[in-house]
Amino acid sequence: MPKTYTSDAAAALPSAIQGSFTIVNPLDLNSYFKLDPQTARIEAAGSARPVRRVNLFVARTIGFVSTVQLGTSLDARSIGAANDGGFYTLPFPIPPDMDVTMPSIVAVFAAEAIDGGGSTVARLELVTTHAKDGDTSMANATVTYDWTTPVGWGADDLKRVTIDSGGGATYAANYFEAGDLVGLRIQRMGAAAQDTFPNSLILAAGAILEYTAKQL
Repeated sequence: MPKTYTSDAAAALPSAIQGSFTIVNPLDLNSYFKLDPQTARIEAAGSARPVRRVNLFVARTIGFVSTVQLGTSLDARSIGAANDGGFYTLPFPIPPDMDVTMPSIVAVFAAEAIDGGGSTVARLELVTTHAKDGDTSMANATVTYDWTTPVGWGADDLKRVTIDSGGGATYAANYFEAGDLVGLRIQRMGAAAQDTFPNSLILAAGAILEYTAKQL
């Protein structure tokens, strides 16, 4: 039965006074919390690690894009049918608590301008550039994702869309390194034959990076 100690912690957690103290999942020894007063750190491993999100903001648009809003005040960008267009995000550093040995994702929020067009495909392209101090060249990679729009999709029906390179993630484990500076270009590729979505696609002005943290 769980117990709560409010006064004499030394009797219950003697190792937490002088050194680290680890709480392990009995069903998975690789999943644990580790408290270490000497280094002033609380670490997590396995399924005990938290998922965190970074908001990525628009730096500038590219291609055939118009500035619109969803509802009264949700800033967005509209890309018409058969057009290519989107935006660059502001450069951002890899968070220091990010476990780069785990997959991570980029997600956008999408809506459509008018009712109809559900079950058709909107092609999204994500281009990633990253490098860190000391690198002699930039690394570039492109993910193309054919997103099947929802059945019966209607205007102002906002959907979160993960740009999936396979297996539900955008980036594979070990794609990034600590210290990387990252920039993204996110576009609808409406001119591609694979894009059959007949309406303007509206993307909220920004994106989300979601990652597994190695510390609490």
